[in-house]
Amino acid sequence: GLLSLIRIFGGETALFVFYAAVIAFATTWRYKLRGLLLGTALIGSFNLAKVVLSYFALIREQASWLDAIQHVLGPVTLFTLGLVFFMLWARHAVPLPASQTAT
Repeated sequence: GLLSLIRIFGGETALFVFYAAVIAFATTWRYKLRGLLLGTALIGSFNLAKVVLSYFALIREQASWLDAIQHVLGPVTLFTLGLVFFMLWARHAVPLPASQTAT
């Protein structure tokens, strides 16, 4: 076929890495849930945009652009987006009360 997708680092991998970071972070579960929901919406939206760009590259028969979007720009941007969002989210995190932190 015209399109063969290679699974290297897609939207689901970016989400799993982001989920692991948020769940492991020491903050309240309410704040973690907010971060998970916002991060899912952000990463999912960008992943959808990546799919749309790939489609347009495919119908214009721009194989080099399709390859760059799928294997370079998409994965790097997804990971960077998740990392930057996590850093901003963590900066504003509600700290756990002293009674709930491990000693």
